[in-house]
Amino acid sequence: MSTAPFPGVEIPTVEPLALVDTFVTSALPLQAIGDNMRLLLVVSGRSIHDKSPENSLVAKLVGSRSDMLKIAAAIVRGVTQSAPTRAPLK
Repeated sequence: MSTAPFPGVEIPTVEPLALVDTFVTSALPLQAIGDNMRLLLVVSGRSIHDKSPENSLVAKLVGSRSDMLKIAAAIVRGVTQSAPTRAPLK
């Protein structure tokens, strides 16, 4: 459960309507929108017209700079904590 923006207060996370998982392969460069940032998430693939490489936009996330930084930090923490352990090199 999240406590932001009320430290020390447990706030439940609810899903008032069904949301599908969205698979992404990469992100485009962040865009500044005033005091906010927009992150565009894409799936890399091939054009149905000529089979050339293209990115299909699948999500647009907008948040304050500080919230986007917190999200990025959470992703890094999650990736590093769930990374598979490797045997030491010999």
